[in-house]
Amino acid sequence: MVLTACQKSAVVTIQTAKASIPYVVELAVTPEQNARGLMFRKSLSERRGMLFVYDKPLTPSFWMKNTLIPLDILFIGADLRIKHIAENTPPCPAQTACPTYSPTEAVQYVLELNGGEAVRHKIGVGDSVDLTEALK
Repeated sequence: MVLTACQKSAVVTIQTAKASIPYVVELAVTPEQNARGLMFRKSLSERRGMLFVYDKPLTPSFWMKNTLIPLDILFIGADLRIKHIAENTPPCPAQTACPTYSPTEAVQYVLELNGGEAVRHKIGVGDSVDLTEALK
């Protein structure tokens, strides 16, 4: 994982029915980091990701333009529960019309993980996410 000079990271933990799964995530805190997300990354280490934090609940749209790896996009409500998961979203080359991915209701956080993580660890809608360290 390559962090920019000012980019912060934190541990977030997803609590499923059977396990607590920690991830080290980069925090997208500036408009530039928010817009770039995980674009142009050739890989993402195991148990790594990126967390997007919004000031208030909204219905954000994400796309995979210039994203080179498949991602799971977890949309998390203000109550820190997963509301929607866009699983294994495929990369989208720059010249292609890319689909967008949005939650089914307003959320305050979005967590991008390697594609397949949700299935691999049985992460589902309703699971809780501990963002204590990320929100300090």
